[in-house]
Amino acid sequence: MKKALSIFTATVLAFVFTACSPAGGITTFTAAVENMPSNFDPQIASASEDLLVIENIYDGLFEKINGEIVNNLAEDYSVSSDGRTYTITIKEVCTYSYKTNNDKKEKVDGLAVTADDFVFALQRICDPSTHSPYIDDFSNIKNARAIKNGSSASTLGVYAADEYTLVIQLENPDYNFIEKLCSSAAFPCNRDFFNSCGGAYGLSIENMLTNGPFRLSYLDSEGGNATLVRNRETGGYLSRIRLKLARQDELQSMYESESISGYFSYDKYSADATSVQSFDSSVLCLVFNSQKTDLSNENIRQALAWYAFGFTNSGANMQAVSSANSIFPAAVSAGGKPVNQAIGCYTPSYMQQEPKSLLQQGMNRLRITKLESMTVLMPSDSIYSLIYENINQLWQRDLGLYFTIEYLPSSQINQKVAQGDFDIAFMPLTPDGDTPYGILDVFSLYDRQVADYTRQAKGMTDQSAAVSIIKSAQQKILQSALCAPMGSESTYFYCKSYFKDIYANPFTRVINLKHAQVS
Repeated sequence: MKKALSIFTATVLAFVFTACSPAGGITTFTAAVENMPSNFDPQIASASEDLLVIENIYDGLFEKINGEIVNNLAEDYSVSSDGRTYTITIKEVCTYSYKTNNDKKEKVDGLAVTADDFVFALQRICDPSTHSPYIDDFSNIKNARAIKNGSSASTLGVYAADEYTLVIQLENPDYNFIEKLCSSAAFPCNRDFFNSCGGAYGLSIENMLTNGPFRLSYLDSEGGNATLVRNRETGGYLSRIRLKLARQDELQSMYESESISGYFSYDKYSADATSVQSFDSSVLCLVFNSQKTDLSNENIRQALAWYAFGFTNSGANMQAVSSANSIFPAAVSAGGKPVNQAIGCYTPSYMQQEPKSLLQQGMNRLRITKLESMTVLMPSDSIYSLIYENINQLWQRDLGLYFTIEYLPSSQINQKVAQGDFDIAFMPLTPDGDTPYGILDVFSLYDRQVADYTRQAKGMTDQSAAVSIIKSAQQKILQSALCAPMGSESTYFYCKSYFKDIYANPFTRVINLKHAQVS
């Protein structure tokens, strides 16, 4: 939800287990991070290492467990008949905790979390002076757009009906709104404490007031160490989470030697005493910039896409690859079930035509005899580069088209596509959440009809109607060859079998350890 599109980079998180004592003593989960966390403000932070900490030191109204939305601090909620007003009753059991290394602030342990804390959090998101990366996700709240244009954040359509009753008013219905309230951006923020921080909220232990099962008790950024300790009874739960800097190239060997208990990887391999979660999290795609002169023609895009769609005509060994004919990874959901199951398969009609004929039709319509010079961006860090190169050779052999190839890291290709600074890009298409909207938003930038479909789907109160519109949006994207999905790519989360109830998000690479236990 933070941005329209994200590429799953090589950055990984690893987890080290410190054995529990026979008497049921301290159990520790040490996360090896590539960069030390530095921002613990839920309304602003977006780096994976920051979110790893925030996810475990805060509780929100709702949370997502294995793809299912469940109540957290929300006791109950109701939605008005027009789908525009949410009334949420908050549990009266949650309190903040505070760790101070000096006497500058009054001890606040035991301070209750109330409805006003969520009011203030949402106001901060929608206040442009906050510079929150989540502002677009909550722009449907009443008056949010006016606030963006200069109105006071106090006019936002959220208020506390009483100490534990939160009311949120939307401009338009949004059946996906509860899921947005699962995000870290919607975690509570105490107004008085925030104001006491003098602009340093979330930047140090002394400037943090959290309400989750863990709190950050130690942070040594220069030394590369941090510790989160559990506030509540341990039972069989983890007692501590530790963070320290580590190199990516050490992770697999450390995992195999059992000094590391879990990590994310694209690589699949067998290992003893391991439980492996597999997430179909990316779709390898050929993406065209329809704003470019020659690529503005649908037939020309179709001629090029013909060689990539589902790997069918790419020359790839179909026993060695996993083909895809959807822009959505299988791990993405819509209407309460996997999106691809909900919308079904679709093969565009241009796949039944000859690519040479399609190319000629396009050139005739543009009244040109050859295509302009174009560059194909290819990922330098992908195991599928040979397939990409083979498609380029087929374009040369069959269509007489010669394009420049530029190899870049996937993260840079992602940036160029998001900015529209590209001609053609081979890239893994990965949302930053398990809903289809992040991917649809990408193509909304290039096609007005897709933008209309996306806006309609987001505003639906009926999930089945929203799924129907999502289906139409994908068909438009595929038929007009804005994108040609080729194959699916999995992300694997390896975790030693003595851990349980760990919830890994393959899109954000954030791990929910609140419920984790060790057997």
